[in-house]
Amino acid sequence: SIVSTYMRTYFLALCIQLTLMLFLLPRRVVLRMAPVLIFGAGLFVFRLTPENYWEWIATIKTPTEEGSANSRFLINEASRKMLMDYPFGVGYRNYPKVSPRYLSRELLTVDASNEAQRSAHNTYYSIACETGIPGLAIWSFAFGGTIWLLRRIRKTADPEQPSRVAIHAMGLELGLYGWLAGGLTMSEHEVDPAFWFVAFAVILTRLHHPQAQRRSSHAYA
Repeated sequence: SIVSTYMRTYFLALCIQLTLMLFLLPRRVVLRMAPVLIFGAGLFVFRLTPENYWEWIATIKTPTEEGSANSRFLINEASRKMLMDYPFGVGYRNYPKVSPRYLSRELLTVDASNEAQRSAHNTYYSIACETGIPGLAIWSFAFGGTIWLLRRIRKTADPEQPSRVAIHAMGLELGLYGWLAGGLTMSEHEVDPAFWFVAFAVILTRLHHPQAQRRSSHAYA
């Protein structure tokens, strides 16, 4: 969980999702969710988090002064060098094996096989360095198209009485934004549900289309 693992990445992703929820969702939906969100926030802040949790989260403000956060900048620099050397990628899941060529030993971690290596800790660099620029382009097209489909459903939904299909699409869209934000500091490209969202976006679009057509025909009747 976000609390037990002390993951700053997921805490930021959650904050981004909550912020976008307030700005992107119809006001009617936000107002209906407000009591649950307020209760959940209070429970999270005053009950679920240990005393030192917020001290750890506060290190987000000074990332270069905390070793784990500062290492992300060094790993990103190494990833850029790797991508320049291998624009077509080093091969799927080969980033950790190639990483010792670009990172100093103190930045490497020892895995179960007693090999010193390091992951990219970044979804975008992981995909680019392993599958190359073509692979990153295909991945970007897939998830960019997914967001476009979900956003179109949200934009064409009835803001006063959104259907269940529209509400599901809004939830998936916000979930993707949080996942993409988390990908800036964690390699989350192999999380299965994210790929389910691609299929769900197509299904929801097919379900929403006749509903939108009926609403348009009633508006012009």
